[in-house]
Amino acid sequence: MRNHEQAVARDGLQPRENGGVRRNIRGERMRSTLSILLCSLIIAGCRQTKTTKSTNEEKDAEVQSGNDPNAEVLGYSDTQEIVLSMNSMKFMLDLDTGRTMDPPATHRPEQEQMDIHPTQWQPYERPTGLSGLSLRGRKMKPDDWDASVTDMRDVLAHDRVQELTQMKFDPKEPATYFFATRDGTIGILQLLAVVEEPEGIRLRYKTLMRNSDSQ
Repeated sequence: MRNHEQAVARDGLQPRENGGVRRNIRGERMRSTLSILLCSLIIAGCRQTKTTKSTNEEKDAEVQSGNDPNAEVLGYSDTQEIVLSMNSMKFMLDLDTGRTMDPPATHRPEQEQMDIHPTQWQPYERPTGLSGLSLRGRKMKPDDWDASVTDMRDVLAHDRVQELTQMKFDPKEPATYFFATRDGTIGILQLLAVVEEPEGIRLRYKTLMRNSDSQ
């Protein structure tokens, strides 16, 4: 009889006064309800974490490509025109800040911020264009220099962009590029001429401005 009562208790049953058994229905239903509720909370938490992570990743990607929807677009910056030459102190250019640096004799930390330089390896060489450093974008038509901010952003966001490792100068018409830097600056770049003194590339560029840029 004692063994029977132990088996009954193990199986979630309760002995009746007359020696029979009856299921603790209320207790089983309560445990089942709590289990379902706990599982639902866990699943909802996982979904929320995944959604938050996905949203943050999308925002990061938008900021990196210059498409942060929370930043108010003001338009293009003033056009900057410059000659880059290995025969001058302005050999490499950071398109994010406008900073330049001279030709490095050895590797220097500031090189990591530079985006373009002329295709010169010796001071006496005549450049044929520009070399891009971690620069992405797409070659456009010369009149795309006057493209709207919306059109430029759409091209960089949706069309096929590529690594701009070599941007060749075209003597017939200004070679024009929509670009995006490694730091997220986007804009338009044009190669205007090969100059003699100092021997290098004359170019102009403008970048997308936002509220944070004007503060």
